[in-house]
Amino acid sequence: MWWYDCTAEALGDEYRGFTINLFRHESVADADHTALRPGDLAVTEDGVHVLAYLGDNTWIEADSDLQKVVEVKLPTEISWFHQPVKFVRWAALADERRLEAE
Repeated sequence: MWWYDCTAEALGDEYRGFTINLFRHESVADADHTALRPGDLAVTEDGVHVLAYLGDNTWIEADSDLQKVVEVKLPTEISWFHQPVKFVRWAALADERRLEAE
């Protein structure tokens, strides 16, 4: 994400067309994960944090207390997973036909 020099909020707002909105939900913890693919992102509604989906109800996120990126398997009590979020997908991953042509 740093490559595009954008904020979490910008990713949630379809920054420069690099991401597309999938849906909003009350939380990552309660969302239907069958609609998600590895690489999808959850951006908190306040636009301050991003979580990346790895698949199988597993996410990665930057833990400021530990000062590193951690892998988190749901269920969890970590507060970021219990806030309203926007789910987005990288546009390059959204169109499988385009990827097959490349």
